[in-house]
Amino acid sequence: GFCSSHYDEHRLHSLPSSAPAFSFYVITADLDPLDPEIDPDLLLGPYAREYCWDHASLAEAEGESLEYIFEITQWHSLKIAYTWRMPGDYCAYRHISRGMTLQHLAAYYGISSIFEQIGSTVQKAKLTKEQLPGSRSDLDPKDCEGRTPLWYAACNGQRKVVKLLLGSERVDVNLPDKDQKTPLSKAVENDHENIVRLLLQNTKINADLPDWNQQTPFAIAARNCHENIVRLLLQNAQVDVNSRDHIQQASLAIAAERGHEYVVRLLLARTDVDCNACDDDKQTPLHRAAYNGHENIAKMLLDKEEVLIWTKHSLGWTPLYNAVHKGHAQIVRLFLERNLIDVDSKDYSDSNETLLECAARKGCAEIVRLLLETGEIDMNVHDLSQPFAQAVADGSEEIVKLLLETGTVNTRMNVEVSTISREDSFSGTASEIAKHFKHRSILELIGDHEDPQMQEDAARYQLDESEDDQSDDGIQLISMWRQRQRANAS
Repeated sequence: GFCSSHYDEHRLHSLPSSAPAFSFYVITADLDPLDPEIDPDLLLGPYAREYCWDHASLAEAEGESLEYIFEITQWHSLKIAYTWRMPGDYCAYRHISRGMTLQHLAAYYGISSIFEQIGSTVQKAKLTKEQLPGSRSDLDPKDCEGRTPLWYAACNGQRKVVKLLLGSERVDVNLPDKDQKTPLSKAVENDHENIVRLLLQNTKINADLPDWNQQTPFAIAARNCHENIVRLLLQNAQVDVNSRDHIQQASLAIAAERGHEYVVRLLLARTDVDCNACDDDKQTPLHRAAYNGHENIAKMLLDKEEVLIWTKHSLGWTPLYNAVHKGHAQIVRLFLERNLIDVDSKDYSDSNETLLECAARKGCAEIVRLLLETGEIDMNVHDLSQPFAQAVADGSEEIVKLLLETGTVNTRMNVEVSTISREDSFSGTASEIAKHFKHRSILELIGDHEDPQMQEDAARYQLDESEDDQSDDGIQLISMWRQRQRANAS
């Protein structure tokens, strides 16, 4: 009754003391009352199928005997517990697959006494490794995903089981699953540092086996910023720090792209790391750091003498152009502080535009300001008509103001622009573009910049737009236009 109600009301909460539950299961096994097909009123069948291993794990932690575990898993109604996916939504079961045996589940849940008993049986019977496969004494069976007990124990951080399996010398420590993920790869992926230490101490371990993505354990550790594991693997002579994944991305580039400063610092401190390793897109670690705005990593790379700063990736962009295109002013500032930028050059990309043109076109006001503040820009070199018109269309008031202040923008030129989503396009002068996209404050800026007649046109437009507007802004615009009319009449 307790187990039945526990199943109904608390199936995802803490479990009761485990040994009594196990004892109850075994005592009633002959009658098989756990099968709801026999007695639909009893819910112990699905409860036992779902929670028997949780009970077993807790019972071992409580120091209780698990002498019944071999028997209980042979009940017909419970074989589903290790031949099918565990039912329910328990997130702990996400790695459990079809075809699991007693050994797989004992490894997953860390029930070391099972393996102690198996080891004892093997020794007493003097079974050879060749006699074990397929038997209940086999320590290295595969499920349908190619996963072994060692794989599950390493994946789930079950240190005691891993130690027992490694000590048995009856398991292949490098055996991968169908995705070519080894026990070491899974331990690294899940940040089980103590398991990684155990595995690396084994003389048979291959610490550099790649998975189906061509990611080695070190690449996985770098990608996930598992700092202690990165340090451990760097101490292993088998590890190739320059190994490439399926897109030819090296670990340094992965760490730079993801902003893992600690990993980047460790790698740059070594003499065997390729600081300029290009991936399939010809992007270097500096490209990745600049594109994603990782200032500290970009600084570390720029300070490294070996780093090539002006390489171009497959689109013809340099790391600096990457930063401007994405609006990362802090990266641009790093280049400016090192006097690395020719502000009038069009050589930073194959797009035939200057950095100022790109920044204005992309709406990066802070970068526009940084470049203008250098005082080194020759405005005759820069074609700002399109970027300025685009800033007007996008409503980038700050950029419009900055470019108007240069005194070199031709606001009367007809330019075709479109919205960011490209759902609306328009061709006209700057003031016509502002009218079309209803950017009133920008229209006024343009009007103030142009001749008085244009100012009057802007005010008249604003009056037309504001006659039905009873807000303070609308009234103020009407008043301002009327004042100008009276001033002109006098």
